[in-house]
Amino acid sequence: MRRALLVLAVLLASVPRVRGQGGGGETLTLDQALSLALAGNRPIAAAKLDVEKAEQDVTLLKTRRRPLFDVRVLEGGFLMPMEFFFKTGLFGTFPSTGPVPMQDTPVASPRGLNTIALFTASQPLTQLHRIGIGTQLYSLGRTLAEEKVREQQQSLVADVKRLYYGILTAQSGLRAVDEAITLFKELDRVMTDYVERQVVLPADRLSVQTQLAKVGQQRLTVLNTEATLKEQLNLLMGRDVETAVNLSPVPDATIFEVDLAAAQKRAAERRPALRQADLNVKRAETDLRLKKAEAIPDLSLFFAYTRLINIEILPKSIMALGVTLDWEPFDWGRRKIETATRERTVQQATLAAREAAARVQVDVNARFRKVAEARALLQVTELARRTAQEKLRVATDRYETDAALVKDVLEAQAGLAEATQKHEEALLALWTARAEFEQAIGES
Repeated sequence: MRRALLVLAVLLASVPRVRGQGGGGETLTLDQALSLALAGNRPIAAAKLDVEKAEQDVTLLKTRRRPLFDVRVLEGGFLMPMEFFFKTGLFGTFPSTGPVPMQDTPVASPRGLNTIALFTASQPLTQLHRIGIGTQLYSLGRTLAEEKVREQQQSLVADVKRLYYGILTAQSGLRAVDEAITLFKELDRVMTDYVERQVVLPADRLSVQTQLAKVGQQRLTVLNTEATLKEQLNLLMGRDVETAVNLSPVPDATIFEVDLAAAQKRAAERRPALRQADLNVKRAETDLRLKKAEAIPDLSLFFAYTRLINIEILPKSIMALGVTLDWEPFDWGRRKIETATRERTVQQATLAAREAAARVQVDVNARFRKVAEARALLQVTELARRTAQEKLRVATDRYETDAALVKDVLEAQAGLAEATQKHEEALLALWTARAEFEQAIGES
């Protein structure tokens, strides 16, 4: 019996590092999960379509610079006859011919179907300036859509990392719970024997059984948490939520030293939120320019050609070339009010950009401190794990010399399992903090 318990203690002391849970299907590394998410995530795909739509809007507006052609054909008849009356001598009186016309002459259009074809071509002139400003505004909208995609991609990368580490943390906790169940079951067996021999009170055994029941409930919670995290990870990767997820282990903690000032500078250059704020300022300024340009009259080069068919009393063809002017000289202060509104929009966008810069700086500083805290916690848990290992060794040696009870060895083993689990959780917390810090400085 003594030898069996010692073998059990040695086996349980060999707690593995953080690893993925075995099961059917291919093992998924973190890089593979990120690649699948970036390629298959449905919200990202929808956001990329917004970029394509914005590009089409730019192309569409550029077509406004070209001439506008219009063709119209009218087929019908006059409900009332078209009549012209020419009085005698209307066109003059001449010695050789006399009055023209020589007598009152009515001219009426014949009844029947008549065809009128009208072709016009208009080339904008002064409107080209306003169209150019509008194109700049739409181009800024396209760039803003691209930045939103980049922001969603960075957020997606951070979410995948958090879920990946969360699943590994749940699996680590599940192993710790299973080890605790094994220990409590063995302790319950030992306490049952002690109660029969009247070495301990029945209340001690009930206390152990209570702890065993609590650990069983914790195991159910951890299993549910793991299942939920796996479904969420599959959702981010654009896969069926029921797809098996087997994860690869994360590496041990590595040296990760970053200067805070350099991190803040990098965030200012790469953080999508800041670039979006700057683009919103430029869009507001461009929209203001566009509104001011509306005060310029619309001047266009105009050509028109009309063809009359089956109408004998009018010319068959009419052509005209000239310019058209469209201008509203008095708007009763409407443009002035609209311009003032857009000026305030520029001010709001400028204030929002400053606020975004301050928030990003606060976020970078907080994430930087979280990494430092996680690194310090990892060191503490490593020392605690070594201490628990030494306590187990001492308890095992004392048990071999009859200086300790089996209960003491099992409790020491439980302490080592708990310390190891906390160390694994601290390692995963460090990787999670690093992922959040990378997101804060604008890295994917």
